[in-house]
Amino acid sequence: MKTASLPALIGANIANSKRNFLLSSIGVTAGVSFLLFFSALGAGLKAGVEQFRGKANLLRVTTKAYNLPFFRQTSSSVITDDSLNRFRALPGVESVGAELDMLPPMQGVGRIFNLGLKTELVATGLDPGLVADDIPPQFRFAWKPDQTEPVPGLVSRTLLQIFNENFASKFPDLPRVNPDDRDAFVNFVLDFDLLLNRSFLVRSGLDAQQIKARVVGTSKLAVLVGVSFPMEFVKHVNRQHIIEQKRREKLAELRQANPDNPNVELPADFQPGEKDLRFSYRNAYIKIQNPSYLPAITAEVESMGLKIDPEVAAAGRAIDAITWVMRGLALLIIALAAVNISQTFFLVLHQRRRDFGILRAIGASRMDLRIIVMGEAFLLGLFGGVTGALIAWLGSRVADFLAIPALNDLLNRYVRQFYGPVTVDSLFAYDAMLIGAGILFAVACALTGAFWPAQRAAQLDPAAALAEN
Repeated sequence: MKTASLPALIGANIANSKRNFLLSSIGVTAGVSFLLFFSALGAGLKAGVEQFRGKANLLRVTTKAYNLPFFRQTSSSVITDDSLNRFRALPGVESVGAELDMLPPMQGVGRIFNLGLKTELVATGLDPGLVADDIPPQFRFAWKPDQTEPVPGLVSRTLLQIFNENFASKFPDLPRVNPDDRDAFVNFVLDFDLLLNRSFLVRSGLDAQQIKARVVGTSKLAVLVGVSFPMEFVKHVNRQHIIEQKRREKLAELRQANPDNPNVELPADFQPGEKDLRFSYRNAYIKIQNPSYLPAITAEVESMGLKIDPEVAAAGRAIDAITWVMRGLALLIIALAAVNISQTFFLVLHQRRRDFGILRAIGASRMDLRIIVMGEAFLLGLFGGVTGALIAWLGSRVADFLAIPALNDLLNRYVRQFYGPVTVDSLFAYDAMLIGAGILFAVACALTGAFWPAQRAAQLDPAAALAEN
């Protein structure tokens, strides 16, 4: 039988068995559409995570905390000045900064929108280099012991967004302040008094100290509920607080040891030990030259018992897990489709035994019969693969149409403050390799399902087939 006539014969067989062809292709189409849809979704989400990581060249390093029953969180390691120096020595590190908790209890007293306000306050210290881009040119985020100007402070952009959405939007007299406009605070200066060693919640026992302060801007690194001040100011306050505490503790020890001497005094040269004045930082921030250094830096940080950027890393792992589960489901569907194709071709072979017998009788070889069956399977797989790819692409367009506006609104509200302007055009990442791989996989499954029926057709006895009714 001439090889050139086989394609026409294959086409005629498919035309005569349209129903079987379409039913058999449904499983392949569904499997490929699932496979491509979730693979493209996983790739798109991973690309989005990497986009955030690429923008976040400032990496946050924190301690690894553990929850123990009946105890507060403890950590296996702390961030010290030695840790910061070790970070600075790593390849690819451009600069290193830190965030330090302010130790004394404190209150903030001032007026905001003509309303008197006195509240508990949380404060941290930030290295000025970390927030240089957040400070309006009219202000300086720095402090010296002899300065007479108010201590500059920064508030969280998230806190300002909460104010805009929950207060300013409901009370027309309250102004809205754009957290992305660093010059907004030029006309919106908030001066207040910082009362150290004063609190509604705890009793310090130390003398109160009043310091003039001023909010000069917002930052994504500022403490969420409170104010962040220059690092040198917070170190100075913490150092004075520790010294005063140690002096009082030492004086109490001396008076307890000398109950008969009420006039006992501290030695004039008393100073706390160097160990007492070492600071443990809340967070460290590592600015890297480019994302290619991230794996090595992450490994080094974790070897120190610390962790880096856990939210983004966890998001990446979750996306990977979900993507592989969906891919597994898609592969199962395609495998079941291959079994269905095999059963369909066995059924077709039984129905067309006489036709195959006639082909053998007029000169078709065993290989010709194999080519006919495998050719039909190839076209079935190709049709199912292309149709599945098209359905996956259309499904992704519908998903983008429904989800992208809400997602970009969410990013502008809550993510922009951490990573800068981020706009998502699509949740999916298709490329020619992915689509081609999906179609080829569909064809391979169809050919696999048709292999044994093709072998059975090639082994058919022409005489026995023609003798059947």
